[in-house]
Amino acid sequence: MLTKDTVFRPKARESKAAGTHSAAMLIIDAEIAARDVKTQRLRKARLERERSRPKPVAPAKLKKRTTPRKSA
Repeated sequence: MLTKDTVFRPKARESKAAGTHSAAMLIIDAEIAARDVKTQRLRKARLERERSRPKPVAPAKLKKRTTPRKSA
């Protein structure tokens, strides 16, 4: 099949830009995948740590004084 891409050779500038773009996209995609894996690993560890910790108990409320303080 004849198309403009098969009949005409791309200019050096276009082919270099396309190669740079595809290489950059591969690097970016790899970084995104690595970040997603790390995020999942850290989320799993955080949830596991939260499950293993006991729930914090609220401190007992202090009773109000029934008699006012004496002034000096």
